[in-house]
Amino acid sequence: MDAFLADLRYALRTLARSPGLSAAVVACFALGIGANTAIFGVIDTLFFRPPAHVQEPDRVVRVYVTKTSPPFGTSTSSVTSFAKYIDLRGGVRSFSDVAAYYSHGLSLGLGAEAQSVRSGVVTHTFLPLLGVACSAEPSISATGCTRSSAWHRADSPGSS
Repeated sequence: MDAFLADLRYALRTLARSPGLSAAVVACFALGIGANTAIFGVIDTLFFRPPAHVQEPDRVVRVYVTKTSPPFGTSTSSVTSFAKYIDLRGGVRSFSDVAAYYSHGLSLGLGAEAQSVRSGVVTHTFLPLLGVACSAEPSISATGCTRSSAWHRADSPGSS
């Protein structure tokens, strides 16, 4: 313990002799710790915590299909067609329900004011399976719902 205290006093005396270097060292440590904390917070939110809007995230699974093609070998992908989804939904007894989605890009607006947005098509069982309901605003129709931000952006002045 005495050796540790002697080393600590020596380190403090050395740092006191060169305050510029000391400030740079402290700034580098502070920047590194801050960046590490920020990145961990983002990774923790994206990868380790369940989505906040899903009621029972531990019961939701994503199903993949593995197929073998002799010239190409084995490949794994999500269910790739509505017909495969119907077959899967009809034959599954171990799940309480089955839903499907497809995501793609669209243009929102006309001409030069058009903006690229992400769009998704889901089956009628998708939102109830997750325990999510569309909010009661004009974006709801018989065929689906739109996020509020996209609806208001399309309805804002200057867009057609």
